[in-house]
Amino acid sequence: MVGRISLQAEKELKMIEIFRLLLDFGLCVLIWVIQRVTYPGFRHYTREEILAWHPGYVKRITGIVAPLMIGQALLYVFRFFQNISLVTSTELLLVLLLWVLTFSQAMPLHRKLSEGQNIQDTVEKLIQKNWTRTILWTYLFIWGLVQYLF
Repeated sequence: MVGRISLQAEKELKMIEIFRLLLDFGLCVLIWVIQRVTYPGFRHYTREEILAWHPGYVKRITGIVAPLMIGQALLYVFRFFQNISLVTSTELLLVLLLWVLTFSQAMPLHRKLSEGQNIQDTVEKLIQKNWTRTILWTYLFIWGLVQYLF
């Protein structure tokens, strides 16, 4: 069958797209909850409360975020190598940018909070800098949903 894919391959591609949507949706919802609820909530903690609570929070949230981010990255790498194009290249670059922003901005700010450094200033920086990740994860989900539906 030249130019046609089997029903099995078509089913597998559809499952990959559904899995992509689930990962993107999970990260999108999670980042919005963090951006609009969790991070602003940090403003209401005393220094002592942040020092006592934040290190545990980081461990617990990492257990949720890390598998989603790893799954998302692996899926976008797979999609890229299945169909190298401007679209898959751009999508993969956005995912890589999210990793860079997470490791270069979010994690160092969380480390500062866990160490009790300039807590109020650090919380405000975390909220401000996290908007980029919030927008990117939202874009990836909406873009994937549009691709899936149309």
